[in-house]
Amino acid sequence: MLLCEVLIFPLNFASNEIYEMKKDSPSIEKQYQIKSIYVYAYSLFESALSETLKHFLFCFPEKMDNKHKNCMEISELFESVFARDLVDSSIKDYLRGLGCLSLKNYIIKVTEILAVSLSKETIEMLINFEKMSEMRNKIVHRSIEVDLKKTFNDEEKEMSVDDFQESAGNFIFVLKEISCLIEEKYKKYTLLKAIRELWDYFFKSPLLSFDYFWVIKDETIVAFNSDVKENFGYLSSYEKNLLCYWLQQTGISSDVWVPLLVDNKRTWIAMTTEVALLAEYVDRNPFLFQGISNVRIK
Repeated sequence: MLLCEVLIFPLNFASNEIYEMKKDSPSIEKQYQIKSIYVYAYSLFESALSETLKHFLFCFPEKMDNKHKNCMEISELFESVFARDLVDSSIKDYLRGLGCLSLKNYIIKVTEILAVSLSKETIEMLINFEKMSEMRNKIVHRSIEVDLKKTFNDEEKEMSVDDFQESAGNFIFVLKEISCLIEEKYKKYTLLKAIRELWDYFFKSPLLSFDYFWVIKDETIVAFNSDVKENFGYLSSYEKNLLCYWLQQTGISSDVWVPLLVDNKRTWIAMTTEVALLAEYVDRNPFLFQGISNVRIK
């Protein structure tokens, strides 16, 4: 279940965090401090792209190369309880493979998979990311070697605050552009759309119409329609228990859903698949029910 908010959250978080570091960096004097925030900013940038791509690929695993979609080991098939475990494993392997690309090519590959197009200006400035990768590798892998060179008076340029600010500006620019492109392309994948589709999948009865249960305003669920309680008596035990379990996820007062509970083992056994599926959706998308966690009862 694709959620636009989940796709852009890592990008916006990383962008804001790097901006704060850039703003505070003029006060930094020590080399190890500059190097530390540079490596942190670099890691944030990579992780943001990776998290966004991971969520996208879980929703559209067919976007992976065939060799990664079809490389399940027999042992994985026996050890995995849920199908999602297999998809997760394949996605992790795929992302590890992409991690071997240069940062410039990684950015290009991510945007290709997401089916968004960077501006000509951004594509031209990606050459800077090759230098930024070299800088990161020097800091992480060659610090001791560089210090030895300096000991023997071999010149090695140190990182300045200006260097960091320039790199931070590049990180922020690309993160914001990709976030805007995703938001424009996938804006229809809202929380409301996801919740509505999930509701319609679980509840087929006309008595359980989504628009009858929930009050919608400006594409947001603002209230639970208490009038629906009059129809609770017409629901089957199966529908009552499933509705009860569903409403528990929303933060709606227990006064609403507790009366729905039917102590019937057969009913709970019959809805095992639905309960497992809903639990998986909630676990996979912690944002999912935030849109109706604080609604009032009308």
